[in-house]
Amino acid sequence: MNKSVGRPRSQQADDAIIEAAVRMFYREPYLEVSMEAIAQQAGVSKATLYRRWPNKPTLAVEVLVRVALQESRAFGEVSYRDHLLHNLKALRDMLQSRYADVIVSLIAESQHDHSLRALFFEQFLQPVQAIGDADLNEAIRRGEITAQVDKDL
Repeated sequence: MNKSVGRPRSQQADDAIIEAAVRMFYREPYLEVSMEAIAQQAGVSKATLYRRWPNKPTLAVEVLVRVALQESRAFGEVSYRDHLLHNLKALRDMLQSRYADVIVSLIAESQHDHSLRALFFEQFLQPVQAIGDADLNEAIRRGEITAQVDKDL
């Protein structure tokens, strides 16, 4: 018989933390945002926050993933050109917002922290690239892009 220890994780606490972090990283410079302030803003204890994300960079990566995926839209019935234009504008808007400071700060920190570099690549860059790859494949399937296109470019 497996017996769980402690209380089960609260999805409500997870959501509150992410929402608070999204707001704070958007409104304040990355270096001025603290885990303690995020916990306070979310209405959770620091222990609850640190149980889920061991440090600010790991939480920041999660926030970037959520923001990027929220801004990306499904291919749908629009042309590949219109779809790509929408997603590029969303990326531009993200890079012109305070989230650019988060991205630059994470890249800077990852120069000395190999585990953060791997996390940033695996959790943020790869999923964003996978969306672009899937969109390109769909455009090829639809005949909007030639199958001979250099996908790596």
